[in-house]
Amino acid sequence: MILRLNDHGVPVKGLQRNLNKLGSILLVDGDFGPATRDAVLDARVPLNLPGNGDADDELQAAVAAVKDPFPRVTSAGATFIARLGTVCGIVSSRKQKPPSWEKARQPTALYHAEAFVCLPKSAPS
Repeated sequence: MILRLNDHGVPVKGLQRNLNKLGSILLVDGDFGPATRDAVLDARVPLNLPGNGDADDELQAAVAAVKDPFPRVTSAGATFIARLGTVCGIVSSRKQKPPSWEKARQPTALYHAEAFVCLPKSAPS
């Protein structure tokens, strides 16, 4: 199925996730807008696939085959990070109240996390 400008839905989200593996910085919202079209055009260069801003089956298969350069942070890994003298929290695009900093250190709180952010603790005064 060809995905193009103004398309919406789950297939577009999958395309956006895969384009991000190639270095695009797209919001995975399922809306094929100008940024997604530009990312498709950019992806065609390293993949050596001629074409326009539409995502044909060949391009979609090629970007899906690209290995994700950033492995997911597991709850055990996130817990380890939290114990290194940092203040950590979860960043999520879900429309819900984010968990507290303390809850972020509990492994069960990490399953829905889209990003785990850690900042150095400030020095005691």
